[in-house]
Amino acid sequence: MKNVKIIPSSAGSAAQKRNKIWLRGGTFQHFARILAYLLLIPLYLLILVVVALGYTGLRATSWFRNQLWARNPYREQAILILVSLAILLAFTFYGPFSLNLTRGRTSEVVLERGLGVREIAAILAHERIIPSVGQFLFLSKFLGVESELKAGRYSFAPGTRPLEVLNSLVRGYVSARLVTIPEGLTIRQMAELLERESGIDAEIFVGLAVDPQVAQENGIQATSLEGYLFPDTYDLHWGMPAHELIDIMISRFRQIYDTDLNRRAAELDMTNHQVITLASMIEEEARIAEERPIISAVYHNRLKKRMMLQCDPTVIYALGGKTTPLTRKDLEVESPYNTYRHYGLPPGPISSPGKASIVAALYPIDVDYLYFVARGDGSHQFSRTSREHINAIRRIKKNLGG
Repeated sequence: MKNVKIIPSSAGSAAQKRNKIWLRGGTFQHFARILAYLLLIPLYLLILVVVALGYTGLRATSWFRNQLWARNPYREQAILILVSLAILLAFTFYGPFSLNLTRGRTSEVVLERGLGVREIAAILAHERIIPSVGQFLFLSKFLGVESELKAGRYSFAPGTRPLEVLNSLVRGYVSARLVTIPEGLTIRQMAELLERESGIDAEIFVGLAVDPQVAQENGIQATSLEGYLFPDTYDLHWGMPAHELIDIMISRFRQIYDTDLNRRAAELDMTNHQVITLASMIEEEARIAEERPIISAVYHNRLKKRMMLQCDPTVIYALGGKTTPLTRKDLEVESPYNTYRHYGLPPGPISSPGKASIVAALYPIDVDYLYFVARGDGSHQFSRTSREHINAIRRIKKNLGG
């Protein structure tokens, strides 16, 4: 499968990624933050003691006593405070305790929407991406970015400093991840997978995918995008907008359903919508690749003879995705998708077919089968007459102990 690269809208160039987070607010606010959050990092109080001792020794030297600026006690206190703060900040941002503890492994973490800075810090510390919750809180508060951290999936290489971690969260440098959407999923199933794997809002995704106007805007002559969101492997970033992924998946569908397939559909006197509908039925029935064109032939033959298609997956779709075996009562459900009660193809696809099923729908094998029944191992027994079909069902039930 061809991968489709989706670039996060928040991502920038390499030069932009090297930019640092600039200070927010005025000087007074920064020093207020320092004083308010200094106690969150008890380890760094040792720095103040070291500076004070060093300053006491320096103060006893003759050189210090000869300096005019040292004769003013207020200047002396101001210098002590400024030097201590400068060392504190340098140690906090770049000191030996600012390295993460991942020990040679890349760490991946998912930060959900709605988390506060303290919750984010706790998650990062638990994953050993940052050495201290207090230090991270100090940095975020000092820089004034505690409310600007973005949700998403992030990857951090060994040795990433907390300041770099914070910079990534503020700028939203989320990591991409390959997500495979298998063939045969409905819109709802697809949405649940995408929400789980990439944080896409499932309800928004479904709402857009079943909106007839969205289908029309994308040139799809159908009432929804069922069957037209092509199953493939995509490179996704966490929480990307649903409409962006829908555009990408429709674009991929158009790449697959090319001019040659359009021409073949015209030769069969079928609309593209009919082809995708039939392909989705083949996708749901086939478990062995070699059987797809045979199953296609059965449906084509039944359509030509004006026989009901009697496709179980269409009934399952009509019942909202029933997971237990179908009963006789289920086969009587009133729905245009019930191919046991209505002739011809259902109104639209029942899932998203892959390329192999689309090709099979357009190129059925030349056989005169009209029936098939599952053997229980993924394969099917094909029959030409009703009598052969009934006998095949009896043999299979006997072999399965039914």
